Amino acid sequence: MSQHVVLSEKLRRPEAAGLGRARLEGPLLDGNSRLGLVVAPPGSGKTTLLARVAAASPLPVAWYRVTADDAHESALVAHLARALRDALGIDIEDTTMGTVLASLEGWSGPGAMVILDDLHEIAGSAAEVGLEQFVTLRPHQLRVLVGSRRQPGMNIPRLRVSGALQEISSDDLRFRSWEVEELFISVFHEPLSPESAAALTRRTGGWAAGLQLFHLSTNGRSAADRQRAVVDLGGRSKLVRSYLARNVLAELPEDRRQFLLRTCTLGSLTGALCDALLETTGSADILDELEQQQLFTSSEDDGTTFRYHEVLRTHLEWALVQEYGAAGARGWYSRSAELLESIGDQRGAVRAYARAEDWGAVARLIQASGSGPGDAATGADILLPAVVVQHDPWLSLAEARRRVREGSLNAAVQAFKQAESLLDEPEFRDSCRRERAVAVMWSVGRAAGPGWLGDPRAENRHWSVRLREATLRAPGSQVGAPVGAVGGAGLYRQFSGAGPGDLLSRGLAALLDGDAATSRRLLESVEADERADSTHRLLAQFAVTAIELLTGNCADPSGALGQVALDAELAGLPWLARLARGAQEAILVALGSPAWRLAACADLLVECERTGDDWGAALLKLMVAIATQIADEDADPADFADAAGRFRRLDAPVLAVWAEALQACFLVRAGTSGAQDLSARVAA
Repeated sequence: MSQHVVLSEKLRRPEAAGLGRARLEGPLLDGNSRLGLVVAPPGSGKTTLLARVAAASPLPVAWYRVTADDAHESALVAHLARALRDALGIDIEDTTMGTVLASLEGWSGPGAMVILDDLHEIAGSAAEVGLEQFVTLRPHQLRVLVGSRRQPGMNIPRLRVSGALQEISSDDLRFRSWEVEELFISVFHEPLSPESAAALTRRTGGWAAGLQLFHLSTNGRSAADRQRAVVDLGGRSKLVRSYLARNVLAELPEDRRQFLLRTCTLGSLTGALCDALLETTGSADILDELEQQQLFTSSEDDGTTFRYHEVLRTHLEWALVQEYGAAGARGWYSRSAELLESIGDQRGAVRAYARAEDWGAVARLIQASGSGPGDAATGADILLPAVVVQHDPWLSLAEARRRVREGSLNAAVQAFKQAESLLDEPEFRDSCRRERAVAVMWSVGRAAGPGWLGDPRAENRHWSVRLREATLRAPGSQVGAPVGAVGGAGLYRQFSGAGPGDLLSRGLAALLDGDAATSRRLLESVEADERADSTHRLLAQFAVTAIELLTGNCADPSGALGQVALDAELAGLPWLARLARGAQEAILVALGSPAWRLAACADLLVECERTGDDWGAALLKLMVAIATQIADEDADPADFADAAGRFRRLDAPVLAVWAEALQACFLVRAGTSGAQDLSARVAA
């Protein structure tokens, strides 16, 4: 027998509620199809429909609400076997999916139905693979109905061709205007005129949760007020979710609104967890009250744990950032993550740590979830599945920012696009677009579009725009002059602004222009600036160490770079940590350490290429080229050409010229044929 604990609450069939819709229930009750799929986004009414079908079915019904902790096949088998055992009244062996099927071989009942709700929770897992075996090989008279946010991972096209499949889509679930009219008459008992019902249908897209939210926001108002509320919705149906959620929250007392706002970071709610998070008492009573008021708070275990409806939670997560700021919101998520971890809810903790952008904690929990070496990927799939990240706007945004910190800019661009598509709050989308523009600027440079550099004096430009400009043309040259032409006061001296980002950008631009004295002065001011964040300060320290190396004033360059690497790791900047470690190894080679250290540099280069950090790879290649030439005058300087090619592909001709200039110097030193020609070309 299975050793898994079977939670009876997962097998409890919900009460039939809502509006009966024969056009949807009839096809699912029809015995002609062996498999019924109800696939639609959250809030579309999937569970409501399946519960009504279960209540209307003349056949025995086994109900099983799948949850994320059923991702292992053994857990799914245990629950499925119990559900079938209770519905069919026969003994079913629950060791493996094969034993379940074998137990059903002797069943000769006239028919039965098994309903699997929330199947998306185990998408891509071993349990989903096992379920396909069950669907394929189960007895003919046992019908299966599935509710999910996405298509199950089974051979759906074959089932369609066989005629054994009945599908209900999000468009099918969408309420028609006559159904909206009937819903408000017979279920909500607050009739709408046919014209208002038709308008509300258009403006909400017939979305079940949107209709429910509208009902909550207008409950108790006069017919005239409800009609005006329909008009006020306007025609932008994608904004209905946010609009209605705001109206629901606006009616709450401030203490209740704050309770919802702060506790949304927990995901799964209990009175004790909320009390600990808020450092108060009485949270269990508040959760009960919210459920009784039907404020999109539900409990499926008689008031032990609660959840906010995903529609409401999405709005609350946005409102939390708006009210507390990004740093404040991360603080609430961090506190929630620690609490969730303390009670053993690793999945909830990983999500909260990811929202807090504490990627070290995420990695720690994912690594710990594996049963042995090499199981980290399995842990990631269970605790923070890719499908969850891809459908959560905030996790997608956090993932995009993580990619930026890794230096994986192309992947970051796609993640920012994904996040932007998932939430229709204008400010959220603007934030995604701004951050994506910076990633695009560094990934493709001039290909980012005309005018991306903008006005050098603009206050809203990202600080790194100035540095990116310096990689395109020599900072000391006039705009439009050939790369390498130096003249005037130096463009980096023209930059306005005295923030740490501006100072850092000017200092690094000066370094690219060969003005070490000005660069050091600006970079040291960044190190001393209390406003500087970890990225600014560590980049400045790294660059100052480089300048000290160039000028021969660094007593312990390896130690200084080792400290930068360590601090960068702790600050969650793996791209900079790799760069500092690579520079440290290259310096040791140049100072006479064994050449095997170059293998460490090569490993870091491979890591850059694996993660998509093209800038780190190019800079490391240049460092290796310099160290190799210093350590061995007879070494082949081809790495300089490789580095130059990488910089040109990154649209960074200034750095490419630096690489070629260094190559020319070493070739001249070695008396290589053609070295003078290369020197002349680079100098020009």
